[in-house]
Amino acid sequence: MFQSSYNAVRKKNNSEKQPVIMISTVWHCSTNYKSKSKYRELSCLLPPSTWLSILLLFMTAISNINCYNYRTPIIRRNNFRAALYHQCCNNHKSCSPLCLTTSGNNGSGEKLQKQQRRNTNKNNNSKKVGKRRGQGGSGTERAEFLAAKTRNQAIIRCENGPDLLALFIAEGGARGVAGNNVYNTVNFSTMLNRLGRLCGKNYQRSRGGSENNERIQLLGDPRFAIFMAALGEALAGVTLTNGEKKPTTMSFNSQNLSNMAWGLAKLELFIPESVTTTPQPIFPPEGVILQNMAVLCNQIRSEVLAVAREKRQPNGASAAKKYVPTLFKLSDTVLTLLALRCVPIKRTFKVQELTNMLWAMAKSRKHFTKLFTEVGDEIVQRCNNDIDENEQLHNGNHWDELIIKPQELKDSIWAFSTAGLRPEVYFSLLEYTARKFGEKSKIVNENSSYMEQFKPQELSNTVWGITNQLLKRDFSGGTCIDAEMKDLENRSMLTIFRRVASIILSRPNDFKPQEISNTMWAFASVRFGCSMPGSVAAELDLWVGNDSQSRGGGYGDDDNYIYYTFDDERRDQNLIAQTMERVAQSTLPRLRSFRPQEINNLSWAYARLEHKSPAAEALFRGIGNEIIRRSSSFSSQDIAMTLWSFATTEYGTVEVYKVLASEMNADSADAFKSQEFSASIHALATAKMVPADLSVFDDTMSEQHGDGGNYQEYCPFTECFDTAASELIERTDMFTEQEMKDIIWAFSKSGVRHPTLFKSVAEYLVSSPDMFNESRGYSGCSTQVFGIIAWSFAKQAQLAKEIVESSTTQTPLGTTTGRQATYDASCVDVGGELIDQLFSSIAIHSLQYKNGEGLSRFSPQDLSNLAWAFATLGLHHKELLDAIAEQVTQRLSLHLEYLNGSGAEDSSLKKPSDLNKMANFKPQELTILVWAYASIGIRKPEMFEMIGDYIIALCSSITGEDGRKTFNSDSISKHFTRQYLSNLAWGAAVLQGYTPLFMNLLYTGLFGGVNGLGDPEVMRNIMRDNGIQKQGIRNMLYVQVTLDME
Repeated sequence: MFQSSYNAVRKKNNSEKQPVIMISTVWHCSTNYKSKSKYRELSCLLPPSTWLSILLLFMTAISNINCYNYRTPIIRRNNFRAALYHQCCNNHKSCSPLCLTTSGNNGSGEKLQKQQRRNTNKNNNSKKVGKRRGQGGSGTERAEFLAAKTRNQAIIRCENGPDLLALFIAEGGARGVAGNNVYNTVNFSTMLNRLGRLCGKNYQRSRGGSENNERIQLLGDPRFAIFMAALGEALAGVTLTNGEKKPTTMSFNSQNLSNMAWGLAKLELFIPESVTTTPQPIFPPEGVILQNMAVLCNQIRSEVLAVAREKRQPNGASAAKKYVPTLFKLSDTVLTLLALRCVPIKRTFKVQELTNMLWAMAKSRKHFTKLFTEVGDEIVQRCNNDIDENEQLHNGNHWDELIIKPQELKDSIWAFSTAGLRPEVYFSLLEYTARKFGEKSKIVNENSSYMEQFKPQELSNTVWGITNQLLKRDFSGGTCIDAEMKDLENRSMLTIFRRVASIILSRPNDFKPQEISNTMWAFASVRFGCSMPGSVAAELDLWVGNDSQSRGGGYGDDDNYIYYTFDDERRDQNLIAQTMERVAQSTLPRLRSFRPQEINNLSWAYARLEHKSPAAEALFRGIGNEIIRRSSSFSSQDIAMTLWSFATTEYGTVEVYKVLASEMNADSADAFKSQEFSASIHALATAKMVPADLSVFDDTMSEQHGDGGNYQEYCPFTECFDTAASELIERTDMFTEQEMKDIIWAFSKSGVRHPTLFKSVAEYLVSSPDMFNESRGYSGCSTQVFGIIAWSFAKQAQLAKEIVESSTTQTPLGTTTGRQATYDASCVDVGGELIDQLFSSIAIHSLQYKNGEGLSRFSPQDLSNLAWAFATLGLHHKELLDAIAEQVTQRLSLHLEYLNGSGAEDSSLKKPSDLNKMANFKPQELTILVWAYASIGIRKPEMFEMIGDYIIALCSSITGEDGRKTFNSDSISKHFTRQYLSNLAWGAAVLQGYTPLFMNLLYTGLFGGVNGLGDPEVMRNIMRDNGIQKQGIRNMLYVQVTLDME
């Protein structure tokens, strides 16, 4: 019709010879846009009276094109001039005058050409688009297209899962294989995507409902099982024609694959066997996947039919839904097939579809290394290849045309982090992210920068993902990265963290509870803005503690975390301090909207970052009130972490501790993990919240006690300690040595004797063939385990000796006193042979720690704990004690060299941070070492002389009359108490190892000088005590007699 009208007009116009206007158009576009025939150029001779009618008719055709081809951004409704220019320039080497005038003088034609190039991938199959969408061809194809479009609109209008499944059944999708040829690829993907969106956990929680209610109902609905079977058959390429299964022509494109993967991930349809953090480097063969899928689809249909038959039987209403396990297996197989089919066609994916695929696979624990590497590389290539164009778009205010948007960037980082994959492409993506976070004035629209387009959730998830990847970085084995990659990751993290902290500082109220708690958790996990204990600000670097097994999973032990030292430490300290102040002020009024997990993450962050201020104290008071108000809603992990946070900050009250401790009892014990038991008891002991009766569990030295289950008066701390001990006794094999150490340390630190518990632990450790071996993970545990286990057993014996010495009745130890009484007490509690075997094993495995590195990996506190424990029980293990003395002498020598400026180039402790950590002995540790060796009579002159020189250097902080550094009572009081000084003097007398200068220091700290005593009142003020204690006086009398001093 259009061609006939055109010929008639042309004949008429030729006779009239009116002025001509060259027009390039597509005569058949109203019926078959982009068909196989090429565009035709028509020269129309239009008189002024008739050409406008033709143009209006053509505009109507262009409008119809836009209605069907809604994904082609170039041809838009009410944009005839641009459409005309595009069609002409795309198909002709020369343009008509009208086409040339379309571009105008403002360069809009050049912009359209750039826009066309950016959409090349969208139109590379243009010959097939129209036919596939039913915009041309036969009337049957058009009818099918319109029916599928109407069906898709009906799917989108459904507001819940049951409505979607009812629609699927009503349309006849369950009557045959692969949806009975009713649903096409778009319908299948839209249906599954909508099911995930409407029945996923996040959506239900946002509506105030249960996180699992509609999801559980969906999984138990047989209609959903049938839908999944139909989807599997469609993916496998099987359909039903004339009652026979035949190959189908369905072809799922990038958008379909992405939508389906996203929907399955939201529904969390993956079997437990596939839940693993181990990367899966390759895909299974596609033939195997398709074969398994066909079997599972048939099995689901058979099982659904069997359940339906059972329900029709009497009392069959409660028939078990046997098809649910098969449904999970099928869903898992579908996810694997989607991942496999994504890689070959990755270039046809939009960036959003690529990031959605990564997110879905990470969420579903499908950690295919090939998928993440290939898709990640495609994302990075697009970002890098189009960076110049992207910058032009920034300047041109084209926000919608950005290569990768904030949400997509966040999803990519989150996916790699959740999957635990660290390929080279991850570091490129991280570098790109850091570059975006570091930009200051890249304009996206009139009022905002690229960074301001980030939502708080996207910022929070980004820093969470980066931190989670850092916590997985293993320097001792596993994932190895070179120095360049390490430096890139460090600097990228620093740039991103600084920017996010600045944003929180400027607008903390924009962050929701989960967003602020996750962000603060990330900052605290790497101690952002905090100095490493005892460190000197050094080059930009990461330091990892000894405990690689529990890194990132503990509750506050310094050995379990990453420390980060900064290139501008003061700036970062000020930034994080100001940020935490604003966060405390912002979150306090809205604590009621925080969930328990968010509360414990927030409190843990403040404890971990050691931030104390009036605002922080007020925040913890508010947290305490929330705990009291809704303690029953706190999970076992929430209780353990919150207890640790309050104990560390010292902001807790007795009432808060009682409420939290009361939640851990015999009735709730099954809900607690072994690590949560140990962390809770450890925190209570640290906060000095102990049982009212310290001898309630003592069944050897105190006859009236020993039955921890019968309390004379209810005490939540007693019940909490009893529950932890009972669990450790009953299922010892479920606890690691690290967790055992925390529990028995808590009992000994609190002064609570529990012989049954300690005997059970000793029997297990000695009798276990894997004691301290790699199979139990001990080689990755902290060195603290050795020292603390030994210290705890020795302390229990010491507590027994104190009971005996204060008892007025007969005890199992009889009249034995002194160190022999301590050893005898341990024999009564645990058994002499057993205690000897335990300490012998501790000594041997300490010396063989980390494949022979031995005590070189032990901290000063670990060494002093070992020495004290062996000396307290009178156990003389020569090899261990000699090795401890050698380590102490070597480290103190290195420290003195470093302090004197000679450096430590020849040492294995290369970095100042290593030197300070391993050689910085505290006064208490030095005193314990001297006391231990003196107690068992082992003379180590070199060690004792080095200890004396170190103490003199430590206390010499004033300048004497000769210009040299010296000491006085004030400088000594900054490091040592008079109890420590008297013990050092006693040890010097016993070991016969002292110098006049060292003795002068001791007497100056104790009395004000050797020759002349200071004023007692003045000395009490200087030393901040009430005078020398009785034990100190006895020690000094011994010193006077032994050294023949007046």
